[in-house]
Amino acid sequence: MYGIQVEAALRLPPAGSRDQQPSYHAHLGEPKGDAPRDYVFTWDFSELAGFVDVGVEPHSGDRCTVDGTRMTCRHRYVDDNPPVPTPLLRAVPGAQEGRSGHLRVTAESEGVTVRGASTLVRVGGAELFAVRVPLKSRPFVGEVQRPRYSFVNNGTLPAGRVLPVLTVTRGMDLRRAS
Repeated sequence: MYGIQVEAALRLPPAGSRDQQPSYHAHLGEPKGDAPRDYVFTWDFSELAGFVDVGVEPHSGDRCTVDGTRMTCRHRYVDDNPPVPTPLLRAVPGAQEGRSGHLRVTAESEGVTVRGASTLVRVGGAELFAVRVPLKSRPFVGEVQRPRYSFVNNGTLPAGRVLPVLTVTRGMDLRRAS
């Protein structure tokens, strides 16, 4: 099964904001060793109509067209997992902060089935940054480190909750503290 992967969510800065527009990519996952083939990708942004302006990335302008609430791109997949042409997204002036909708992408190619994907697009919202936790890179056996976690919200709306994801090595014990 072939599948498209996109980021889980995109935060668009409100129109007129000095925040940088989001940069994101979609990738096509397929079995290794597959021969080069042509794909037609269709981006459906009908749920974003009225509050998001959609454009075409400059490097994919010759292969992509926007018609109404759809962008269609022709793409030749040659090497390992190259990025798929993606639309440029900007919040329109007057778009209400917190407004959201899904951006969906599907693909077709002769002789294969492709599982599409979607991502949530929101105007404004929380933008959390973790403050670096100083940990020793080479602790000795039995050493205990007690890091403190801090987050800063540089977004335009409050954050509902924070769910940290930690990667640990074999033998590391994380005790739950209240």
